[in-house]
Amino acid sequence: MRLAALASDEATQDPIDLAVLAEARARGLDGGQAAGRVAFTPFNPATKRSEAAIRVDGQEVRAVKGAPAVLAELTRTPLSQIEPEVARLAAGGARVLAVATGTGGDLHLAGLITLTDPPRADSADLVRKLAGQGVRVVMVTGDSEATAAAVAAQVGITGEIAPPGTITENLTAAGAQRYAVYSGVLPEHKFRLVQALQQAGHVVGMTGDGVNDAPALSQADVGIAVAGATDVAKASAGLVLTKEGLGEILTAVKGSRNIYQRMQTWVLAMITRKAAIPPFLALALLVWGIFALTPLLIVLFMLLGDIATFALSKDNVTPSTTPDRWMVRSLVVNGLGFAAVLFAASGAVFWTARYGFGLTIGQTQTASFLWLVFAGGQTALYLARARGVFWARPHPGRWLVWASVFDIAAAAVMANQGWLMTPISWAWIAGLFGASLAFLAIGNAFRLTATTLIRHLTPTRAAAQAAQPAS
Repeated sequence: MRLAALASDEATQDPIDLAVLAEARARGLDGGQAAGRVAFTPFNPATKRSEAAIRVDGQEVRAVKGAPAVLAELTRTPLSQIEPEVARLAAGGARVLAVATGTGGDLHLAGLITLTDPPRADSADLVRKLAGQGVRVVMVTGDSEATAAAVAAQVGITGEIAPPGTITENLTAAGAQRYAVYSGVLPEHKFRLVQALQQAGHVVGMTGDGVNDAPALSQADVGIAVAGATDVAKASAGLVLTKEGLGEILTAVKGSRNIYQRMQTWVLAMITRKAAIPPFLALALLVWGIFALTPLLIVLFMLLGDIATFALSKDNVTPSTTPDRWMVRSLVVNGLGFAAVLFAASGAVFWTARYGFGLTIGQTQTASFLWLVFAGGQTALYLARARGVFWARPHPGRWLVWASVFDIAAAAVMANQGWLMTPISWAWIAGLFGASLAFLAIGNAFRLTATTLIRHLTPTRAAAQAAQPAS
């Protein structure tokens, strides 16, 4: 224990060095800063050992600690002599280090020490919950195969354990996703593994805390620096946890999927509006020679529409239980379908108001404005946010409901009172509102039909995406 402490140093901030020094002090032994130490070489992942030189009676004595296999070779000790004891200690999940001493090149093994870093009480539950979210958890560690296997079993990581030397420059995508546990890993191996998993089509999240983890953290799609990580690791990561443990990763997964659902709603609503409203304005001018909206009404419509659109950031959504991928074809088909219905309905409203009931041009423009507020501004949002029938859960968020109430009420009052536009009657306002509800029902029926057709027409692609979880 004293020799191991001499081969450790607090300045490294290495968790193993700190643990060894704490135990040495608890036993009343000299630490790594002992007066007799004349040289120190910190742990190197390439050599897998740290070393100190101590002057004893005018002679320099070496104290070395590191991987048992490395020190067995350094001391010319047959590995078979210590392998059974190392395996026995590692089977319980402990990390086993060997300690050697001697002068010059004449070293001999002094003994073995074990360090245990028991999994947090919430680790197994976290692994289970991440699996429930379609996230595959892979253990990557520098510990021995026996230690890695024991810890993996404790936290519920199941799957094949990679043989030593699996991660090479020629690691294939298929080989990378085959295993659930990688042991004896060097920092550069983590970088290669992340790359190989990405080449296999996975979205890769990588957790780390040390300087050596920085390249892999930077390469990963989501680099996650744990609480207490080095500044270099934090700078390389895209996400920094502020609480101990990894539980906040689950919060990040669910939070990001909420954001995705809201983004999807926004994109679908924008496709619907942009593909329907400008063509409708052009149709009225080209076919009937009338501006459907005045410039002032166009600006007013955009302002009212933005109020409800902003409220989407607080909308109630249900995060998916599998990794999300952008289904652009589905969004475009649904968006253009909604747009076609909205375009046709807008033309019908304009024609009915102007030529069916003989409203003046000003009144027709007011009716068109009100229709676009009701249908283009509100109905399009509620169609876009629905994943099935529009009345199913999750129900609209409080901010979205109040924004819709404000938009509808403000537009209706302005249209009836003639503020900034020609006034129309409450009967017309009620009729336009009822027509927008009919548009909501028709659009919802179209969405359900289109979604079913897309699933039938592209089963292979959908199945492949559903079967490809993120790592």
